[in-house]
Amino acid sequence: MLQRLFGGNKKDQLVKAKEEYEAVCRLQGDSREARAARLRMGIRCRNVIDQTFLEGIEKCSEHLQQCMVAVITGDPRPPAPKAGAFQKVKTINGPIMAYIPLKAAEEVFAIGDLYQREEISDAHALELVQAVADKISLELKLERAIEPLGFLSEKLEEDRAVEDMAAVRAARQRQDGQPDS
Repeated sequence: MLQRLFGGNKKDQLVKAKEEYEAVCRLQGDSREARAARLRMGIRCRNVIDQTFLEGIEKCSEHLQQCMVAVITGDPRPPAPKAGAFQKVKTINGPIMAYIPLKAAEEVFAIGDLYQREEISDAHALELVQAVADKISLELKLERAIEPLGFLSEKLEEDRAVEDMAAVRAARQRQDGQPDS
C-alpha cells in the first residue's frame, strides 16, 4: 500500500522514468504543454548528467584505491565500476528517478573518471560533457541546450577572473617600472 502511495517499487520507477524520457523525445509541435514537458525533462537530464559525472569521479577513485589494496594483498582486482542510466533527482514534488540513455551516461561517467585522474582539464571535461548534453538536447528538441556541470563552469570563470586580475596587476607593475612579484 505504501509503495503505491510513494511511487511504487524501484523497477516501476525506472520503467516510468525511461518511458517519460522517450515520450518527451516523441513530442511533436510547439504547444505550451510540449515546451513545458521538454523543459522539465531537460532539467532532469541536466541533474542526471551532473550526478553521473560526480559518480564517475567518486566510484573510479574508490576503484583505484581498491585496486591498490588488491595489489598489496595479492587479491584479484575488483571489477571496474559501471555507469547507470538512472539517478534519483530532486523536484518540487519530491525525489524521482530520472533517465538519460545508457550510452550518454557511460560517456559522462568515463569523463568523470578521466577528470578524477587529472588526465583532462576542467575546460576539456566541461567541453566533453557539453557535447553529450548537446546530443540529449537535440533528442529532446529543447529550445536551449542543457548546460551541465554548472559548478565546473563557475570554477573556470573564477579561475579566469583570478588570471585576468593577475595579468592586469602585472601590466600595471610594468607600467610603473616595478618588477613582477
